[in-house]
Amino acid sequence: MSLLLPILTIVAANTIYNLCTHAVPPTANPFAAILVTYITAGLLSTVLLLFSTKGQPLLAEFGKVNLASVGLGFGIVLLESGFIAAFRAGWRISTCALVANLLLAIVLFAVGVIFFQDAITLKKVAGIAICILGLYLVNQ
Repeated sequence: MSLLLPILTIVAANTIYNLCTHAVPPTANPFAAILVTYITAGLLSTVLLLFSTKGQPLLAEFGKVNLASVGLGFGIVLLESGFIAAFRAGWRISTCALVANLLLAIVLFAVGVIFFQDAITLKKVAGIAICILGLYLVNQ
């Protein structure tokens, strides 16, 4: 699989995600909206699981899952509710994800260096500086 296809999938999915999150009615309880989201995701995941097991028993697939999936569940509920709250607070769709993802990139750079021994290079530091400059410019 090429390196480009997963990135294009992420970009397409995030575009759908942000448009749909922005469209959650202001009167809707955000957690009701999130629950409907996960019911939909659960149904789609079930169908994809059935087609992707390649004859393996379903229970065997669940045996390969670890606590990271539980952490992911917490993370995505916080992510979803955070974006809904940000849009309701007045963030523009054109800048909300940009600011959040630039900050995320900086945080994950630090996490990579501290916990995963990622290398610090002059180019990476310059990239972070550009991200910080971008955050400043976008919020002017």
